[in-house]
Amino acid sequence: MKPRFVIGLLFLLLTACQQNVTSLPNASMKENYVKPDNPDPISGDYVQARPFSIVLTDVQQKKQLTLNGISHQAKTAYLCVSIGITNQSSQPVQITPEMFRLIDDQGNTYDPDVKLDLLLNNMGEGFFHQKIDPMKRQNVMLLFDTTVGAGQGYLEISSPQSMKKAHIRVLK
Repeated sequence: MKPRFVIGLLFLLLTACQQNVTSLPNASMKENYVKPDNPDPISGDYVQARPFSIVLTDVQQKKQLTLNGISHQAKTAYLCVSIGITNQSSQPVQITPEMFRLIDDQGNTYDPDVKLDLLLNNMGEGFFHQKIDPMKRQNVMLLFDTTVGAGQGYLEISSPQSMKKAHIRVLK
């Protein structure tokens, strides 16, 4: 037999006999939790949730916010997540609060505070329920009243056009 044939046959046998390693989901993890891709995207990394390109620009934790001269006290603490979001489609796309959620490392989920969004973003119009025009970027802050601190969870962005979700680790 030719040496190349023998080497090829050995290689084929070795790769075919390798043990398949599969990991089972953690039973204690919540059912709707989707583990982000590794390595985790962090602040400054762009992620895709078609038709959007999203970048996390800042994360802050505050006990109290003053918006339009009115003080707002958090139940626990506000996690303020600043993002830049770009519509990369050829059509305007409607933004809804359901597209964003915070997931802590135990799989618990938190929705953004829609009432404070009206005071904070777009000069009183809010970010949610607005349309982002094609190829336009909006810089906004999402507020979550939560025990989750910076570095303890993920921002999940759901695409309005597909089932794919993007995740960004909430790190400073």
